[in-house]
Amino acid sequence: MRNAISSLFFVILIGPAIPRAEEKGATTTPTTERAKQLAQDKSGRLMLDHLTTLSPEAAKELARHEGWLSLNGLKSLSTETVDALAQHKGQLHLDGLTALSPEAARALTRHNGELSLNGLTSLSDEAGVALAKHTGGRLYLKGVKSLSTEVVKALAQRKGGGPTHKICLDGLESLTVEAAEVLAEMHPHNWDGRLPGFKTVPLDVAKALAKRPGGLSLEGLTSLSDEAAKALQGR
Repeated sequence: MRNAISSLFFVILIGPAIPRAEEKGATTTPTTERAKQLAQDKSGRLMLDHLTTLSPEAAKELARHEGWLSLNGLKSLSTETVDALAQHKGQLHLDGLTALSPEAARALTRHNGELSLNGLTSLSDEAGVALAKHTGGRLYLKGVKSLSTEVVKALAQRKGGGPTHKICLDGLESLTVEAAEVLAEMHPHNWDGRLPGFKTVPLDVAKALAKRPGGLSLEGLTSLSDEAAKALQGR
């Protein structure tokens, strides 16, 4: 098994790490007036991961900020607050969310810019298909462990192209054969081939993924049959 893994050649595409900073010593629930002041920040990066609650009114003010807006401390959001944040233009990070309703997903499709939802570990079909309509920029779903074939198909059909519109699915631990076939057909600009969450790859899934022209990154593998290894090598 170890020889099978070591014999594989994987293309690994990893983006640069981005430093983070946030407002210190501040309240976890900003007033509308304070949110208005914060939105005027000109640094290009508004890091507010200390916030734990956000009213629709405050969200509307923060959404006026142009550039990076990080709100990773928020664990849940009302539909009204999501609607307000969807008006933001720029990188929007909501990695503290652990669940996303279909209504919230539909609202976020209106967001114009990179969208990070790395705290999600699962997506319902309805929410996933709705979220696939987000075309504002990169879509990060690094925490999602599994996706239905229906959602993968919807994500593969996202409009937009190039590296600025890619989708990140680093948390996936398994795929159906049909879903693997869909991912394999995606352009490398739209999906970089990274599946570090996979611990093993069944032979039929390996055969499907091997059809991807841009290479694969499966650095999380702990077991792999010789047959699957040969399939991934195109043999």
